[in-house]
Amino acid sequence: MTRNLQPLPELKRQLADRAEIVCRQYLSAGEKAGSYWRVGDIDNTPGRSMFVGLSGPHAGHWTDHDAHGDLLDIILHHEGDFGRACRAARLLLGSPEALAAPSASREPSNDYLLAARRNFDSARALRGTLGARYLAARGITAPRATQALRFSLSTAYRDGERWEHYPALIGAFTDEAGAFLGILRTYLDPARAEKAKVADPRRTLARVGGGAVRFGDTSDSIAVGEGIETMLSVQAAFPKLPVAACSGDKLLSLWRPSARHRKVLIAHDADPAGEQAAQRLAERLRALDIRVALARPVGGDFNDDLRALGPRGVRRNLLDTVRALSA
Repeated sequence: MTRNLQPLPELKRQLADRAEIVCRQYLSAGEKAGSYWRVGDIDNTPGRSMFVGLSGPHAGHWTDHDAHGDLLDIILHHEGDFGRACRAARLLLGSPEALAAPSASREPSNDYLLAARRNFDSARALRGTLGARYLAARGITAPRATQALRFSLSTAYRDGERWEHYPALIGAFTDEAGAFLGILRTYLDPARAEKAKVADPRRTLARVGGGAVRFGDTSDSIAVGEGIETMLSVQAAFPKLPVAACSGDKLLSLWRPSARHRKVLIAHDADPAGEQAAQRLAERLRALDIRVALARPVGGDFNDDLRALGPRGVRRNLLDTVRALSA
């Protein structure tokens, strides 16, 4: 007999009516604040950056900077599979068909990790691609150690309930021991060497907190910052310096050094969120007896500096900081 399952819009509406239950189940590190639930991010990191509407016109919807979605997106993110997410949602709603279905696992799913691995493995080398032209347009013409960065002609992008496909840079996130954690996708305009005109042109896949996309990482010194373009710009000025890109201020604050790192340059963006993330990371690294120096760009980030000043200008502005760190 065929089960009469709720249509997707009705399931989402019912979840919105019980938004606080969803938040307490999947975003337990947060707290209720008026008509919103506030938490660090969709991975349930402590903080207050992500807002989830509990009542009123925003009930059932969440925002985190430029990212946004509904409650089913949150459940899917944690369950890792659409079928399991729908079953888990119905369990929360107490639907009979959910009770008859296999129980969704509460352990983190590795489906996202497998999907990220497939995405990276199927991508091609960067040289001669639109991805290489995109970097060249941003002043990055000869990135070092590009094994961590590849190019895909067609990568899925979800916009609400609509799926689209774009070419993309695919960066491999690894942890402090070199283990694969997931990917960063930078979606590109198929006709021009620039980012795609989408709401969120950079998206990670899988649980990448603590890791980074690394370009050369064999010495006791490393520079760490937010974006791939930002950190490749620092490396353009200091070609022998390993760099790590964390993709955003929240992930920067979570970055973990390897056992060999004794000197870390934090190249943060010139905005309050970037500065705060850099300070949090610096405090944690100093507690590990690691020497730390913070570097602020002249413009908004170090890629802005590279395009305005060239590699020599970036090097000139950073040289005293790098020398003091190495002394």
